[in-house]
Formats: sequence, structure tokens, C-alpha cells
Amino acid sequence: MQKVIHKIQLLKNRLRLEDIYNIMMIFIILIILGLSIFASFRSINPIQLNSIYQISQQSNYADTQEMALLLLNQEKINVGQYLKLMLALQMEQKRAKQLPAISIESHS
Repeated sequence: MQKVIHKIQLLKNRLRLEDIYNIMMIFIILIILGLSIFASFRSINPIQLNSIYQISQQSNYADTQEMALLLLNQEKINVGQYLKLMLALQMEQKRAKQLPAISIESHS
């Protein structure tokens, strides 16, 4: 028992306040990462499902429409997949704005 108490006292003497803060920060970061991973595997809510349905019905962004149709065919859609769809939609909208204008000569 004395050896255990002695080891704890040695460990306590070696720890500085900065080390304790670092351990606390790592612990907080791990909690945040764990909660975000847990949240990304939850099922989507009805509003998000409606959003996927609307994207699947539009024809302006074909790649995103196809991705939404694939998601609707799944039995369960998680939040991570929904966020990937929203990111793809945003990227496709951005890409569509950056396309050059079509000239009449190249179209004929």
C-alpha cells in the first residue's frame, strides 16, 4: 500500500498545471469527435427527407439528382449521407455558375 501511495505522489509531483490543461483539452476534443461521429450516423428527419425528395425531382443538376435518387432507394439514410448530398449540390451549383458562355459558332 505504501508503494502505491508513493507512486501516486511521484506522479503528482511530476505533473505540471500545463500538463493537466493539455490532458483536459485532449479529453474535450475526443468528446467532440465522438459526439460528431455519433451524430453523423443518426437517421435524417422528415424535413431533410423532403429536401432529398425535392432534389431528386429537379433536373437542373443531374449528378446531384442521381445521387438523391440513389439515397431515396435506401432503407435508411443517415445524416452523413445527407450532408454529402448537400455538399455535392453546393459544388454542382458553384460549378454551373463558373461554366463559360456558349458561343453561337461553337453551338452550330
